[in-house]
Amino acid sequence: VSTDFISHKASSIFDVNAGIALSETFVKLVSWYDNEWGYSNRLVDLCSYMADIDGLKHVGAPEQVCICGGGNAAHVMAALTPSLLPKCKVNILTTYSDEAERWSKTLESGPMTLSKTEHDKTTRTIVAKPNMVSKDPAQAVPGSDVVFLP
Repeated sequence: VSTDFISHKASSIFDVNAGIALSETFVKLVSWYDNEWGYSNRLVDLCSYMADIDGLKHVGAPEQVCICGGGNAAHVMAALTPSLLPKCKVNILTTYSDEAERWSKTLESGPMTLSKTEHDKTTRTIVAKPNMVSKDPAQAVPGSDVVFLP
């Protein structure tokens, strides 16, 4: 991962100048990426594709989503989803150890801040807060139109 590619929405960027021909039939390729941001964008692309396939593209935005997990991709999506879908209720389900308690304690001091650097080096700050963080699926999942498993 290179700091030049932080917040770049592509899954990976092939670096043609960094490749090495090790023999006539074997070439080493180099690709740069921002793992969490690129992955989160692929999840959004997948949801859009599935909505199109399922005929839901014109139904409108979901009223509630549940993001499952506590890792980096879940953190990015927890801020990115409400910024892209401001009327959507966002619940977080994280069942790992005391993760839900740590999220809740951190969010008591205010919303999450996501600093997004575009490929052209401009920066945008996204401030958002999920509606609920829980380790109990019975609290976080019911009523969700979409469940993300990043």
